[in-house]
Amino acid sequence: MSDSFLENQVRRIRELTERMSQVSEQRERLEQADRDAKGSGYGPLHDVRDVRVFNAPASERSIAHDTPPRRRRRRR
Repeated sequence: MSDSFLENQVRRIRELTERMSQVSEQRERLEQADRDAKGSGYGPLHDVRDVRVFNAPASERSIAHDTPPRRRRRRR
């Protein structure tokens, strides 16, 4: 009975060792992919675009662009 018990323990240890090596390899692949992503300047928000419209008051627009504000002319 003790031989059977020891054989089962050895088998379980081998299975756990294989699973741990698979997890370790997967972790290394993920870490490498993360390093590659950081090194390339590509981040999680890289494809996100800002589509908001910024409407500044007319006085700020004329100051920002150094153009005088337009005035409407009356038709005679």
